[in-house]
Amino acid sequence: MKSAYAGDIADGDAVDTHFAVESKRPLRPYSTKPGLWFGLDLSDRTGSIQAVYWGREDEETRAVFESFGIGDVVRVQGAATIYRDQLQITVNAGGGLIEKTGQYEREDMVPTAQVDIAGLKSRLLDHIRSVKNPQIRTLLDSIFGDEPFLDMYAACPAAKSYHHGYVGGSYSTP
Repeated sequence: MKSAYAGDIADGDAVDTHFAVESKRPLRPYSTKPGLWFGLDLSDRTGSIQAVYWGREDEETRAVFESFGIGDVVRVQGAATIYRDQLQITVNAGGGLIEKTGQYEREDMVPTAQVDIAGLKSRLLDHIRSVKNPQIRTLLDSIFGDEPFLDMYAACPAAKSYHHGYVGGSYSTP
């Protein structure tokens, strides 16, 4: 289980947890001193939060930037701050980090339905059993009669966001 979720972070909190990378903005030079920085959008099952990485040496900052991509899960160490009335995680090179990780629970990254998934599964199977057309019924049985597939189907969101974008969302579609 994660130590902190995006939805629970407050201004002034020390942050040391992991998030999925939703987007990365390009490396940018500082306007008043040498060096590079970049911003990114992070998310977990509770929502999204912006982060900014303030680099020191150009090559070091480039290496951090190139070490992960959109869709990866990263460990983030930094501090929650308010910038332009928006909460963000500030990561300073040498005092914080952003690093790709494989050590996370999938359920921590993806929203989960706040409904009875077993009940939705039962409802889906009832609908399949009510199909009168034998060819369509055979097709549906061949797909949804496979219990391992049905378990994977239940674990998948129906979409990335908006329309049932949570674990169990595929069962929630009409």
